[in-house]
Amino acid sequence: KQINVNIFTTPKKFVIHICNTYADIPTSQESVNLQVLHGYGIPNVKSITSKYYGTYTFFTENDIYHSIVNIPYIDDTLRLKLDLEQ
Repeated sequence: KQINVNIFTTPKKFVIHICNTYADIPTSQESVNLQVLHGYGIPNVKSITSKYYGTYTFFTENDIYHSIVNIPYIDDTLRLKLDLEQ
């Protein structure tokens, strides 16, 4: 198992890119057993990303799961306007 975490900034955003190896797709019974242990992380990441007006994307490539979070830098005036629109 290997996990790589890259955190960096650009002039307009804060970025987190996590690459995580994964095993073969589990059988249905294994999947049922794993559901008890998994499933909290991604919904939490999506919730926090949304709170800060960011985006969450993911994809798989060569048995590696990529998660990318982009959070834009927003000044207080724009943040207040966005909060009022919700």
